[in-house]
Amino acid sequence: MYNSHARLVFALKFLMKCTNPKCKAVFTDEEKTPFTCPNCDSPLNINIIHDKVGKIGLDFFRERTSSMWKFLPFLPLRNAANIVTLGEGSTPLLPASNLGKDLKLKNLLMKNETINPTGSYIDRQISLGISVAKELGFQKAISLSTGNVGASVAAYSARAGFKSLCVVPSNYKAGKIQQIKLYGGNVIQIKSNSEKSLMDLVIKGSKAFNAVNLATTSLYNAFTNHGAKTILYEIFEQLETELPDLIVVPVGGGALISAIMQACLELKELNFISEVPDFIAVQPEGCHPFIDAITMNLTPEEVYANAWKNVKTEISALAYDIPFDYSWFYMLKKQVKGSKISGIVVSDAETRAAQKLLSKREGLFVEMASATVIAALKKIGANSNELSQFNKVCVILTGTGILDVDQETKDISIPPAYPDNLDWEKVMKPYFS
Repeated sequence: MYNSHARLVFALKFLMKCTNPKCKAVFTDEEKTPFTCPNCDSPLNINIIHDKVGKIGLDFFRERTSSMWKFLPFLPLRNAANIVTLGEGSTPLLPASNLGKDLKLKNLLMKNETINPTGSYIDRQISLGISVAKELGFQKAISLSTGNVGASVAAYSARAGFKSLCVVPSNYKAGKIQQIKLYGGNVIQIKSNSEKSLMDLVIKGSKAFNAVNLATTSLYNAFTNHGAKTILYEIFEQLETELPDLIVVPVGGGALISAIMQACLELKELNFISEVPDFIAVQPEGCHPFIDAITMNLTPEEVYANAWKNVKTEISALAYDIPFDYSWFYMLKKQVKGSKISGIVVSDAETRAAQKLLSKREGLFVEMASATVIAALKKIGANSNELSQFNKVCVILTGTGILDVDQETKDISIPPAYPDNLDWEKVMKPYFS
C-alpha cells in the first residue's frame, strides 16, 4: 500500500491523445501538455500506462482506502508532492436494507458521496484538477458551476493558495453562492442558463488571466474527471474485489458515468474483472439531452449541434443544455462490450418524493440530483420486474441536501410551539402510535 505519497514520483505514466481525427497528436506526461490539445484545442483523451506505474495486484484493493489518493497509480498526476487534498474519498458503501425491501430489490447499495469535504463527489475531481494545475505551475482557477463545482473549486483553491472565480447561471441557488464566498471564492452571476454560453466566458477568462479552467468536463480539461474514477475503485475494494451487477448514476453533462465506465475498463484491462456492470443513466424530465442521445444512438456531433431548449427543472445540477462529456461516453460505450447502458427520465415531483423516501427510510438527506436515482428505481419497479435480475444494485448518491436546505425543505411545515405546561402525553402520543 502507498503510505507515503510524498515519495512517489512517476516517470512516463500516461499518454494524452488528441480526439480530433484530423490531428491525432499524442503527448507524454513529461511534455506538460495543457488541458486541451496545444495544436488544435480539441479535447484530449488520457490513457494510464499501467505497466509503467508498477505491478498492481488484487491485494492492492484488499487494504482499506484512507483517501482517494491511495489510487494515485491510476490517476494522471506525476509527482505526489503536488497533491492538494482535504481528505476526499474513502466514502462508505451502505446497504439500503429498508429501501431495498420497499423496492423489492435483492441487495440495494448506496455509495454515499455526501460526506466529502464540501458535500459532494465533485471534490474528487477538483482535488485532482487543482493538483495537476499546481504541477503545471498555475496559481489561479476559474470554473463554471450549475451545482456543486463552485464550492469545491473555492475550497480547494483556498487549500492550494490559488485565487479563484466561479461563473454561475441566473438560477443558481443563493445558498451555494454563500458557500463559495465563505471559502474565499469569487462569483460572477450571468443572466443565462445556457451551459455553452457560460463556458465560453470561462474559456475567455482562463486565457486572458492565465487561470486554470477547472471544468468538470473532458472537453475543456482532460484531467479533472479522472478523479471520479476513484468512486468505482472504492466500490471494487468495498465489495472485496467484485462489482455490482447494475450501477445507477445521475447524469448532467455525462462526466460521472463516463469516469465510472473508464474505471471499469481499467480494471478489465488489468484482468481484475471479466465483465463490466450494466448502467442506468438518470436525468430530469425538464432537461434530458443525454438520455435522448443514448436512446437514439446519436453521434457527439449531432448532440453538440442541438442544445436542449427551454430547460424546465428545479434540479439545476443536472440541467445541462449540452452534455459536454457525451463524446467521452460515446467513445467508452464502443469499448464496453456486453454491458447494457440504458436511460430513464424522472419528474421533479417523483424526485422530491424519492428524496423524502430516502431520508425517512435510510436516514440520508441528499440533494435532488442524487435523489433522481431513487426515483428511477421506484419508477422502473412500478412498471416492470426488470430489476429482479440483478443481485446487487448500486446507486451513486452524489451530494448532500444540506447544501440546498432552503430549497429542499420549502414544503416542510413548521410544527406549532406549545406552552411549557402542555399536556405532553396527549401531544406526544400520535407520534408513537
